[in-house]
Amino acid sequence: MAFRKAVFMTVGLFDERLDVGAAGCSGDSEYWYRVLAAGWRCRYEPSAVVFHHHRRTFDALAQQILAYMRGHVAALLVQFERSGHWGNLRRALLVLPARYVLRWAGRLVRRRRDSDGLLRQEVRGWLAGVVFYLRAKRPSEGIR
Repeated sequence: MAFRKAVFMTVGLFDERLDVGAAGCSGDSEYWYRVLAAGWRCRYEPSAVVFHHHRRTFDALAQQILAYMRGHVAALLVQFERSGHWGNLRRALLVLPARYVLRWAGRLVRRRRDSDGLLRQEVRGWLAGVVFYLRAKRPSEGIR
């Protein structure tokens, strides 16, 4: 990612509650949300190459899913806190839990599917995201 200095002056800095060492991830997504909400445009560069570390075991993938969900839910709550856009709160507290209930109910009716293999980690991550947000210290100066 690269940003013009004016973006930071207008939108503020990254939220220190999110990403590595905190919620686990989604600091970049939350920041992009603010950038777009402030009327800036994003440019996608398809020729750019990014290398990511891929998990080699199912247990490592399960931990990654938990961290992703924790960060995603925390970011949704941060976005609602900043913007007041009810869609963020609705997704975090209604849509995602309803999705999990339907998937769990579906498991009772039919046999387990491969897509359900990480459902427990997703639910744990969702709960961890809510708890993390409620316990996290509010951001310092420079973050709008």
